Amino acid sequence: MSRGTKCRVGTVIRVFAGTALFLGCQTALESPAGPEAITAAGGGGGRPVSGPSVTSASPAFGNAGEVGKRVTIRGSGFAPGAQAAWERGGAPDPKVTVTSTEFVSSTELVATITIAPDASIDLYDISVMLLDRKKGIGYARFEVTQAMAVPGTYPLRGANDTGEMTGGGNGTIWFNPASGIVVLDGLGAGWAIDQTGTVLVSGGPVPRLWNKIAGAWQLTLLPADPAATGGRASSLTADGTGQALFIGGLETVPAGKKATVQQPRVWRWETASGAWTRIILPTGPSSNGDVLGVSNNGVAAGWIGAFQAAVWEPNGAGYSLITLAPNGSRAMGINAAGTLIVGASGGLAAYWERLPGGGWSAPITLPGGCTLARAVDDLGRIVANDCPSGNRTTPAIFAAPYSTATMTRLGGLGPTNAGYAEGISPSGIYVVGQAQGVGVYWQIF
Repeated sequence: MSRGTKCRVGTVIRVFAGTALFLGCQTALESPAGPEAITAAGGGGGRPVSGPSVTSASPAFGNAGEVGKRVTIRGSGFAPGAQAAWERGGAPDPKVTVTSTEFVSSTELVATITIAPDASIDLYDISVMLLDRKKGIGYARFEVTQAMAVPGTYPLRGANDTGEMTGGGNGTIWFNPASGIVVLDGLGAGWAIDQTGTVLVSGGPVPRLWNKIAGAWQLTLLPADPAATGGRASSLTADGTGQALFIGGLETVPAGKKATVQQPRVWRWETASGAWTRIILPTGPSSNGDVLGVSNNGVAAGWIGAFQAAVWEPNGAGYSLITLAPNGSRAMGINAAGTLIVGASGGLAAYWERLPGGGWSAPITLPGGCTLARAVDDLGRIVANDCPSGNRTTPAIFAAPYSTATMTRLGGLGPTNAGYAEGISPSGIYVVGQAQGVGVYWQIF
């Protein structure tokens, strides 16, 4: 404020992280809910003077460790000499430094930034300061994230600990960050891949198994109902040589005139015959169901009916059905040992533990308000989605003993889309999923 200026209203002080910041004379403080301009008083008896505003950034995200990233800032009221800054808590964040700000027009700037490797995974405000000290702030316009986008894929669903992944993208794909994308064929999408990276399963139009032999991918159609009109293989367990042992999924079969149902299936490898056996799983009163996870000992997890969480356990002659929760629940995954199932119950992310004497616990709700636990690794880490965070939701990983203190949020591709996790590698090194119409992966541990 210039010397001699008289304020018609009281001086406004805002406190950030225990530090009082003088904002000058204002009739009101804007709420950090969208693009605003913080106006500086000066002349005219302290009347507010319009300043710049920040409405968006493109791209609206960046990865920790990026150097020389160019970000287009859009808004209004920009002028030559404008300087941009990335802020948190009302002050420039030292972990995101702006090395240059280029003036393009009154509505566009281009900032070049460097993001420190240890920058906080968080949403950042973008401010623009003019030469006359007028300042505008776009609140929560940029995200520092761990998510790595994989153009040409959507979504990524399965991963192993060496970074080999599978999913969709104009068909069934195999992906490795070091060597890129291989499109196996133009049908369906991949769902799960083993630790050796030489066997994966896919869905559409029928349940399928892929084996990498002598560097080339070879397709096997799994045994199917002759009347099936579709199907999916969505989970697998394999030995250390790349031989798949159990595969879980579903088939779509006719059910009366112009009607079909989805029925849960397990395919078991018979070593003696060198062939696959197709197992029809019980569904109780309903004909519908799906298997979304299978353990090393053949325990299958999924749902039946109108989304009722279920588990199927081998009983020698076949499989026994156990329901885990009422309608409106679902089981989405199981660990390799067959002792921990994850999913949802009562509208919240939940898990079930294998009891020492057999059977399963009642659903146990995860903290944090997440709505669906999607996958679990062999160390017991649970990946959940739709976890509330301010005015949006994010995916997150929970480590035992499953509290908010052991919760790690996963960043997305910008403040308006935090992404959705689909799977996790056996040791939790990679999480895969989707955001803004593209496959993504996170490397957390």
